[in-house]
Amino acid sequence: MVSFRVGIDVVPVSRVERSLRLFGDIFVRRFFTGRELCAMPKKDALHMAGRIAAKEACMKVLGAGWPQLPWTSLEILRDAAGRPRVEAGGRALAAMKELKIKEISISLSHDGGLALAVALGVGEGQGNDPGHER
Repeated sequence: MVSFRVGIDVVPVSRVERSLRLFGDIFVRRFFTGRELCAMPKKDALHMAGRIAAKEACMKVLGAGWPQLPWTSLEILRDAAGRPRVEAGGRALAAMKELKIKEISISLSHDGGLALAVALGVGEGQGNDPGHER
C-alpha cells in the first residue's frame, strides 16, 4: 500500500533579505550546503526563501523540525531538467527510513514577496495500523 504525507510552508522574502543583511554568510551557512549554493540559479533572497520554505515543508512531511533536523540535512538541488529535488542525509534520511518514506517531491513558487513550497512524501504505507482492517 502506498502512503502519502504532505507539508506546506510560506516564507516572506523580506525576512530573508533582512537576515542576509544582518548575518550574511552565517545565515547562509546555517541553511545551505555548498552543493545547494552551487545549484541555486541566483543566490538572492527570493531563491533562498523558496528553498527555506521547501526545507520547512519537508520537515513537516517528516514530522520534525529544527533543531531535531538540521537545516543542512535536507538539500534542495535541481534535476537534469532544472526542477527542484530533495536529497536527504543525516537525521532527515534517518527520519525518512523510520517513516518508510521513499522520496519527497517538492514544488516551489514565488509571488507577491512570498515564497511557497509544497512537499509530498511517498512511502510504503502503514500495514500494521491497528485501525486498518485487511
